[in-house]
Amino acid sequence: MNNIELRKKYGDHPENPIYAYPDHYFANKDGFTMHITNWLTFLSKFENVPNLQFLEIGTGNGRSSVWTFENILTHPSSKLITVDITENLHYKKGAKFKGMELEEDILVSVRQNLQPYIDQNKCEYVLEDSKLFLKKFNPNMEKILDFVYIDGCHEPDHIIYESCLCFEMLKPGGYLLFDDYGWGNCRYGIESFLLCYQSKIKVLYKDWQVLVEKL
Repeated sequence: MNNIELRKKYGDHPENPIYAYPDHYFANKDGFTMHITNWLTFLSKFENVPNLQFLEIGTGNGRSSVWTFENILTHPSSKLITVDITENLHYKKGAKFKGMELEEDILVSVRQNLQPYIDQNKCEYVLEDSKLFLKKFNPNMEKILDFVYIDGCHEPDHIIYESCLCFEMLKPGGYLLFDDYGWGNCRYGIESFLLCYQSKIKVLYKDWQVLVEKL
């Protein structure tokens, strides 16, 4: 079954019903919807603004990307690049979907979740290790990014590498958002960045997610 057929059969099951995702979207896990209220505040200055360039490290099941396209990057000229190392998510027969069990093994296509925005030339979906991608993404380190969301590999060295490179490509006044500050070793990588760049940033929010503005 494709994602639309899976959605019709099993529905979508976000942990928080604050937002109804588009009918083409399907995933089992949801680590994003709980943050929507904050994101509406964080990203309000970007809503329907032309010629924005967002970057997401760690696509996951595409939930944050889809929400962003539907609610923030609504101007046709604004784009998001999202980077991950896998395109398909495997769910086993019997996996729980909010009280329901899958009747078969299924393969969920993240690309299908993103396809409408790819077709509109608003989304670039890159399947590559983020370190390799960032090495060649912007060789002249021009200030081209308005917003960066880091939710990829949670090892501190990855977080430090990604955040330092992304920060150099971020426009003054741009935002860098980290996820999972309270998860395992993530905190060490994020705190290292905050310490090293403390004179160049303003911390706007610090909880499970951490938002900084480039000065």
